[in-house]
Formats: sequence, structure tokens, C-alpha cells
Amino acid sequence: MEKIFHHIRRIRRQPQHVRRHVLHVLVVVCGVILILLWIYSLGVTLMK
Repeated sequence: MEKIFHHIRRIRRQPQHVRRHVLHVLVVVCGVILILLWIYSLGVTLMK
């Protein structure tokens, strides 16, 4: 848990453009995960 807090503190000390880049990467990764879950649920629904 302490490692996670250390990384968060390290990101907070970064310049604005670096934090924005990290935020965009996290949003894209979450979006891809949501799309994959949606495709999987559509496939399961259509198979029934």
C-alpha cells in the first residue's frame, strides 16, 4: 500500500503536461476495458 501512495506522490510532483498524459493513458485503458466487456456481453447475449 505504501508503494501505491509513493507513486501517487511522485505523479503529483510532476509537471502539468506529464500528469495530463498519465490521465489520458488511464482513460484510454479504461475505455478499452469497457469496450471489451461490452463486446463479450453482446456475444454471450447473442449466443443464447
